[in-house]
Amino acid sequence: MMKKRAFRDEFDFVSETLKEIFSPAHLNQFARETNFVQREGKVDAKDFVALCVFVSQKIGKDSLNELCGTLDAHRNTSLSAEGLNQRFNPAAVKFLKKVFSECLTKNVLESSGFSHTFDQFFNRIRILDSTAFGMPSDYSDQYKSPTGTGVKIQLEYELIRGDFLHLLVQQGIASDQKTGQRLGDTIKPKDLCIRDLGYFSYDALEEIDDGDAYYLTRLKPSAAIYVVEKIDSASDRRYKRLYLEEVMEKMEPTETKEFEEVFIGGTAKLPTRLVVYKHTEEQTGKRLAARNRKEKKKGVKYSRRIKKLSAITTYITNIPSTYVSKHEIHSLYSIRWQIEILFKTWKSLFSLDKVKKMKQERFECHLYGTLLSLLVSSMITFKLRNLLYRKNKKEASEFKAMGIAKKYLVKIQEALLDKKILLSEVIKKIYKMMEKNGRKSQRFKKKTVFDILGVSEGREMEKAG
Repeated sequence: MMKKRAFRDEFDFVSETLKEIFSPAHLNQFARETNFVQREGKVDAKDFVALCVFVSQKIGKDSLNELCGTLDAHRNTSLSAEGLNQRFNPAAVKFLKKVFSECLTKNVLESSGFSHTFDQFFNRIRILDSTAFGMPSDYSDQYKSPTGTGVKIQLEYELIRGDFLHLLVQQGIASDQKTGQRLGDTIKPKDLCIRDLGYFSYDALEEIDDGDAYYLTRLKPSAAIYVVEKIDSASDRRYKRLYLEEVMEKMEPTETKEFEEVFIGGTAKLPTRLVVYKHTEEQTGKRLAARNRKEKKKGVKYSRRIKKLSAITTYITNIPSTYVSKHEIHSLYSIRWQIEILFKTWKSLFSLDKVKKMKQERFECHLYGTLLSLLVSSMITFKLRNLLYRKNKKEASEFKAMGIAKKYLVKIQEALLDKKILLSEVIKKIYKMMEKNGRKSQRFKKKTVFDILGVSEGREMEKAG
């Protein structure tokens, strides 16, 4: 059981961090640096942030008249629709970007986290993925997409603590693979990088390996795989091609087969560990159905070979088998889906992708204002999720917890500006609500992230040590 004083200090720490970022003095400084505020007017920096980040949450959907009503109701600031429209300008975008960058660099989760069965091997578990959405307005000069106008957002976050390591706003046509390569210099020893096929790159995998870090990714079905057939000398190796179809035919459903060292790429330059998992007939049927839907929706055409290989999932990793066995690889990779839950909260709870036709500057204020809402909610959610587990070993649902935090954004904004309202008490209320209504539902035979990582076992090992 945590000491009462230490527990209260955690609320105070989150409170002080948010006050530092969103203090009127701090916001005014950013507003002057970006020329958003050059002289005193009806809408100052804190009011604009209140509208875009905390009290509206519908910048992308509400009319200007509705936004004016929201601003007046919450900040007692009366403005005409045209007056507000003029405030959505390039300087306003720069201002919100600057606040966003400042918020992204703040770390309230540094001391948070859990002991788990793999933490002796990995300092951080990094998950990288992207989400995208189209827009009704034509901003094709800035936001090109395969279907016209669109935005792609790259997110890399640390699974155990919940830190947002990188959050990048890009054009819809931006390459996932190039983004993964750009992040290579941020990888530290003992990082575990879990990535999807879109980021697959031999050079990126080599860079991770050379940095004494670890990767876990699926292997493209088209990739050439080789095993050493004969070694005549240290410099003369003969390679034999390994065909996944032949491997698959010799496997039973749910069987996992491992090749401790194979070489991939046209020149067989990258040595790696290969793990093949064969799906059940039901799983294979679902994968084929998903590919058929994708063929109809996106106009892609999968070859007969690719469809046949739907019966297996093939992973490559440089994690030693003494750290993670072949039977644990499939489950460990599955935790990558946690980032999909985050993206679901972004769209279904925060309406990031719900945008009406509007000028580009207003759209960008919606985008960065909503991302700030997400950052604030995530800071609180992951901090309190970790506290909830440390206190009573209960795993919180990220989706439920983010929904609860979002409900309190108005209260948070009021506490940031009114010294009579203690922000730490608002955060404490969020915690109590998470404790009561935010716990993760346990599905029959469905492992949670904590189950996969052995969080409770890690805690017991920590106590024993």
